[in-house]
Amino acid sequence: MVPDFDNQSYYINPDHTDEIRSIFDFILTGKNFSALGTHDVSLAKKYYFFVEACEYRRQFLNLDLDYTVITSLELDHTDYYKDMDDYLDAFKTLAEKTKHKILAPENLKFENENIIKVPIKKIDFKHIR
Repeated sequence: MVPDFDNQSYYINPDHTDEIRSIFDFILTGKNFSALGTHDVSLAKKYYFFVEACEYRRQFLNLDLDYTVITSLELDHTDYYKDMDDYLDAFKTLAEKTKHKILAPENLKFENENIIKVPIKKIDFKHIR
């Protein structure tokens, strides 16, 4: 829960509450955009959505991403990933699925990075506040 979001894990701009709730209703249930009474998916393309995704069991690979920000790569979820190579392979697959651009730490190295089709912009995250 995020204190700045009234202790919710999300924030919906109050000017667009009905539209955003309808988009999430459609995403999660497949029902029409109830607030608008339409199936028009172009409404969803009107907004940007930011997701903090979890790599556990490669669940983040279910996302359809335009941009990806990787802030660090430290072996985690060792009950699932065999080793660091397996862990990095999941992120490499995520990078290959990203449509436009990846932002990543400047020291990030993917094996065969040149096969990833979108640009990887390296950033020194230590200097971002």
